[in-house]
Amino acid sequence: MLYAATSNLGEALHARALVKAYISYLEKHGMANDYPDYKDLAGVRMFIEKVDSFRELVNGMMQRLGGLAPFAGRVVWADAYSDEGTFASHRYLRAETRFNEDTYVETGIWFPDLAEGWYRKDIEDQAGNPVSPSAKVFLQLANSKDDALSQVLGVPGEGWLRLNSDFFIFRDFASFPSDPNERALSIFAWLDAECAKLKALLSA
Repeated sequence: MLYAATSNLGEALHARALVKAYISYLEKHGMANDYPDYKDLAGVRMFIEKVDSFRELVNGMMQRLGGLAPFAGRVVWADAYSDEGTFASHRYLRAETRFNEDTYVETGIWFPDLAEGWYRKDIEDQAGNPVSPSAKVFLQLANSKDDALSQVLGVPGEGWLRLNSDFFIFRDFASFPSDPNERALSIFAWLDAECAKLKALLSA
């Protein structure tokens, strides 16, 4: 309702920015009061039919990260995050001298055309290239606060980005083999390689 009421305001106006930030906050904390349209049932039906296979994939991706670093607490297994446009799993790392207990590793599938793009604009600004709307697999080491990882210096390797101070890498889902089993194994191999680079950086 607030979003609709301010839709005629320019994107650069402070009032519009405040409304967008407030809506984002509500969504992040599960307080948004939007209810589904009838047409949304088709999307839910499709999601229910396929969610188990995607959950198997994303949970398998998280399991590849088991030896990354000392963890604190259990894994939050695959779930949809509408505020990010992701279907992902994450786990918090044990705090150390370079970062606090709000630091986590996350992996899953990212849809850049959802949730106002999540990291999309930041990546485009940094890389100078547009991010396609196609689904991506991703791996990130992040913290809920900007610049909280600034004491972790460098990048793990080619393709890794620093967004605020977070570490982020992604690859198009379609770039992996089309056969589901081969695709999963290829995604796991990609994650193994990138996780090893991230582990080496954290161990330095």
